[in-house]
Amino acid sequence: MEPQRHAGAPSRAIQFRRLLGQPGRHRIRPGRRAGRRSAPGPGRHLPRRIRQHNRAPMSDGDTMKQSFDARRGNARRGFLKTATVAGLALSGPARALAAAVPDPWQAADRIAQRLANPVKFRKADYVVTDFGAAPCKLVPVKAWVSFEDQADLPTPAPGAKDCYAAIRAAIEKCHAEGGGRVVIPKGDWYCAGPIVLLSNVNVHLASGAHVYFSNDPADYAKYGDVDCGQNGKLVVSRWQSNDCLNFSSMIYAHNQDNIALTGDDWTAILDGQGGVPFPGRADCWWTWKGKNATINSVAQDKSPNYVPGKLAQNQVNELNPKSLAEVAPNLPEAKRLLIQGEGDKWRADDAYLPALSEAGVPLEKRVFGLGHYLRPPMIQLIGCTNVLLEAT
Repeated sequence: MEPQRHAGAPSRAIQFRRLLGQPGRHRIRPGRRAGRRSAPGPGRHLPRRIRQHNRAPMSDGDTMKQSFDARRGNARRGFLKTATVAGLALSGPARALAAAVPDPWQAADRIAQRLANPVKFRKADYVVTDFGAAPCKLVPVKAWVSFEDQADLPTPAPGAKDCYAAIRAAIEKCHAEGGGRVVIPKGDWYCAGPIVLLSNVNVHLASGAHVYFSNDPADYAKYGDVDCGQNGKLVVSRWQSNDCLNFSSMIYAHNQDNIALTGDDWTAILDGQGGVPFPGRADCWWTWKGKNATINSVAQDKSPNYVPGKLAQNQVNELNPKSLAEVAPNLPEAKRLLIQGEGDKWRADDAYLPALSEAGVPLEKRVFGLGHYLRPPMIQLIGCTNVLLEAT
């Protein structure tokens, strides 16, 4: 998501600040289930009568559209009936083929049935303060709040207590003892590393809990399971649906089951500090986007602290090989030239990873992290089952 040019009321569906689809500030959304195909739109959880009162009066155009939609729906139902009758007339191989095609409505029923059985956790709380976590003091910092504008935002004061180890210890003990709830109490907390969820653990933010994640990319290349040398200790990640080894997201899990991230209410906040400058630098996570803002199809040099030629995800990265032959030696020459195209623009990180995917390069060779500019998302859960994201 692009940072908004003008401040406005946050969406009712999900309230958060987020850096261009990457680390930002999230408020845990009520009723949201991830990994379980539950994403009701605004008002979907309300009684029908209340939802109807929330609708704006229909204009003539709306009435005409509703009438058209109704006719289209009737036509679709008629087509399905015709298709059903035609299906009854099938015989032999055609009937066998038709029977082998799964019914999408049955798939929908199975999804609804799964959602009717919520994830469950052992009734045991592990409060992070019992493991050494302590709230932090805040100081103002001039940060980017849009492409063009800066404003003072609160950030943990220099020397703030790093709660990463305490939160990790609480999660690991909770997991080892059969699961339960890891509680982050009300207050401001600084975490210089990812919160990694483990099976049967519900990380819960109390009302008024505000977690400030480190704004230093190096803190997300310290604790991963894959040691990639000078690129850091990275995790299995995805960037625009392409698998890679990269910085950890702020909230991360890999191949875990029965996990949850919950909050008491809208005041439970995960803050990725996307517009806060990196330590000792004027750049921030947003700068890595490296692309110009666009107004009425006219490019604008407005990415926070970005100027053309500065290293970013869309600029040629000299750390990437000069030919795909170096990482895909068995790739036919014609295909290699087709993937690379003319020039060396394919060597920019945001083009290099898709090129690796198209060339069939294995995951262990798709190494990014330190020295590269693919920003991690705020929350990334890979290969996980029975996941709940929810606030009451």
